Amino acid sequence: MTLYNRNPYECNDLDELREWVARLKESASILREIDRHLREMNDLLYQTNTEQGYLIDAQKEQINLLREKLAQYEIAFSVEHYNHVCRLN
Repeated sequence: MTLYNRNPYECNDLDELREWVARLKESASILREIDRHLREMNDLLYQTNTEQGYLIDAQKEQINLLREKLAQYEIAFSVEHYNHVCRLN
């Protein structure tokens, strides 16, 4: 089991080499599984960020529409106030 500290090409024990290969295969399998999970998480994060971006864009558009409406109301009320003052004079 000290193969990790030695050069595998210098090992003459076939059983030890087989065990080492089996552990390498297991490690590779685990790394592939981790990679798959990371890719899934990356896809989910990208999808979430994209959806959030769409929501933010929709909210910005709604805010701009509300600002336009508010400006129209301000103009309408200021004109109404001006006309009311003119009628009083």
